[in-house]
Amino acid sequence: MSPTFRGVRDHVLELLESLRADPQRSWDVRFDFLAFNTAFNCEGKDGMTFKTVGKKNIDVINGLYHGRYDANGSTSGFFTSDVNAFKSALGGVTCQGDEMTAVALDMAADFPFRDASSCHRVIILLTDETMEDGMNTEKAEGKLLELARKLQDRRIALYMVTPQSDMYDTLSQIDKCEWTVVTGSSDGLKTVDFGKLMQSIGKSVSVSQITTAGAIDPKPLFNEARWTDHGNCVRTDLGNGAATGGTINITDCKEGAPLDMSQPLNWIRAKLIWNKPVDLDLHAFVRLTNGRKHHIYFGDKNDEFMALDDDQGVGGTVDTPQGNEENITCRKLAGVDRILFATKIFNEGGCFSDYEGRVEVTTSNPGQPKIVVDMRSQERLDWCVIAMLDNGNPTQPWMYAVNKVVADEPNVDSSLWRK
Repeated sequence: MSPTFRGVRDHVLELLESLRADPQRSWDVRFDFLAFNTAFNCEGKDGMTFKTVGKKNIDVINGLYHGRYDANGSTSGFFTSDVNAFKSALGGVTCQGDEMTAVALDMAADFPFRDASSCHRVIILLTDETMEDGMNTEKAEGKLLELARKLQDRRIALYMVTPQSDMYDTLSQIDKCEWTVVTGSSDGLKTVDFGKLMQSIGKSVSVSQITTAGAIDPKPLFNEARWTDHGNCVRTDLGNGAATGGTINITDCKEGAPLDMSQPLNWIRAKLIWNKPVDLDLHAFVRLTNGRKHHIYFGDKNDEFMALDDDQGVGGTVDTPQGNEENITCRKLAGVDRILFATKIFNEGGCFSDYEGRVEVTTSNPGQPKIVVDMRSQERLDWCVIAMLDNGNPTQPWMYAVNKVVADEPNVDSSLWRK
């Protein structure tokens, strides 16, 4: 695809010139790109690498799906009005691996465009590969109609320069889609006149009408919000929107793990388990979206949102062969912004890493992997915040390992905890 990168870089100004041909109109044009490759060295699993103007790999996922950009994209690291910055970033892209065009289009549709009632949202798809020849064709084909509907609902004008393909033909039926079919195979689109192409797209956009706003929140079709950081690539799960079960230990994973939202959550349960004869107590410190705070523990076991079951390990005992356990169940997430799951040592003991303890988080969704955080702190203070649930983006709650100790009761608002 090197000819494509050069073609876009060398002729992007001609797109701007076409837009500016009408002296009666002014344009605030913002650019970005998504360069997308499969990766074959991601610890033996499916993996991908991708790059935008300002981000790459897991930072792209964090920005798109974990609520870490503002509504206008002004501080997000996505989009730039600096043409030279766009060209420079594009010049740093290298060609490698295979393509997964449907997944790339889905992510591009989730970029933080400005409101559709005040701007033209445009995606230009440039590829020398058919969707049928890409990776995971069956999964892409199964999501194709949903992808077409998503692009249309987001009020995105799609311009495609691709080989002939039945799957591209399906996408070409989208309102406002323009499709240029190229001949040749795997030649990087070297026969395309990018000067004329950019002029044509610019003229088409300049005469089109802005329509009403479409969907607001990103709706990832390929489990993008569940993808995890693995150094030089991103580990992917391209399932049909459901989790795959199993266990995820996030103790040493700074990125944490998402909760499966393929079905509405009826409950979330945090279980504290420990195997040493000490009296630990499980606490939940809850901050609501309205600013109110709740504290659930053995002295106040129930409220509208949370409930604690038994108080085990009293007097420094191990109550079952499997160890002691206490459970706090969150009955609903609506209205919850953040929950700290913490433990307090009731009587004198060693450091928290001595107690062979962990927190396990499960949910009502049967496919949700069990999320585990081991108690690792070796400091000797009364309190240990083990894990945190962040519901700042209600479409995708996220669990993080914390493992920080404090002398006094944890403050759920403290900047000590990960935001």
